[in-house]
Amino acid sequence: MPARNWVEISRAALRHNCDYVRRRLPPGTELCAVVKADAYGHGAVECGRVFEACGAGWLAVTSVEEGVRLRAAGLGGRVLVLAGFAAEEAAALIEHRLTPAVWDAAQVAWLEAARPPQGFPIHLKFDTGMGRLGVTEEQAPQVAATLAAAARLRVEAVFSHLAMGEAEDGIFSRQQHRRLTAAAEGRPWHLLNGEATLRFAAWGGMLARVGLPLYGYSAQMEHAAQLRPALTWKARVVSVKELPAGHGVGYGARYRAPARMRAATLAVGYADGYRRDLWPEAVALLGGQPAPVAGAISMDLTTVDAGQAPQPAVGDEAVLLGPGLSATRLAGWAGTLPYEILCGISARVPRVYVD
Repeated sequence: MPARNWVEISRAALRHNCDYVRRRLPPGTELCAVVKADAYGHGAVECGRVFEACGAGWLAVTSVEEGVRLRAAGLGGRVLVLAGFAAEEAAALIEHRLTPAVWDAAQVAWLEAARPPQGFPIHLKFDTGMGRLGVTEEQAPQVAATLAAAARLRVEAVFSHLAMGEAEDGIFSRQQHRRLTAAAEGRPWHLLNGEATLRFAAWGGMLARVGLPLYGYSAQMEHAAQLRPALTWKARVVSVKELPAGHGVGYGARYRAPARMRAATLAVGYADGYRRDLWPEAVALLGGQPAPVAGAISMDLTTVDAGQAPQPAVGDEAVLLGPGLSATRLAGWAGTLPYEILCGISARVPRVYVD
């Protein structure tokens, strides 16, 4: 049965972006490809395979569950778990050779109690200004003492997360860089995220944790022009009809046809991640021509004005996101970020990989 709407992901675009980022890294800095949140909606397992094959020495995930899923799919490289773990997940971290971010004395105790092999690596996270996760100056003595007593654990690196990596002036990022290198006390460290890797690559570090640029996006225009968005989202036409002037469209009849209108209804809605707040700005492409969304987007269906398109038919494909309709553009219509657009594409939408 054909999909009502689906996502096509270009492995060639992923490889291009991976190579582009890797070429910017200084010698000794490894690429850590961030595949959390199912690779920002692109599919963590398949993207992880592509990134490992093109030289990423590390993958980064949010949770133990995400890391275990990569291992179950046969991915064998280093995996960094960024956002913590529960006491009962410590054994799974060790069994599946996942490297946890640690910032609390309790986490150290959980790992020690799970009896890891001698020298089990952890990455110690410091709060250098994000105010979210990480050891603060006040917590540092207790955490240091707990680590000193942990015979089986080894701090492989210290790290932090940039709060303003996209800011052009870089003032706050430089402050965080200074704080982290001071806290590192000569140990390996890492700080760069995706935007900062493109802006401050010379900082280097043990690795660079890169997410969105690998999928084709950057807030820096000179880099955005060189990256290739990997994801295209399409939906099928399920109805075509002519509506008279003044006819309402969608719930609440909030849209009225300004003149006689050819209406095409697409098999996609907010349950798929095609957000209600995209209207009234959003446009799809039908037959290569713009087809503005007409009326409120509903759970499973979206109606467009197909008057500019060649005569559409049921079963035709409409492009929702792709060339000319980037996630950045959709984010502008919805008043959000491209991250949210990409991550918001529902799991019920099939992913198809193409070269």
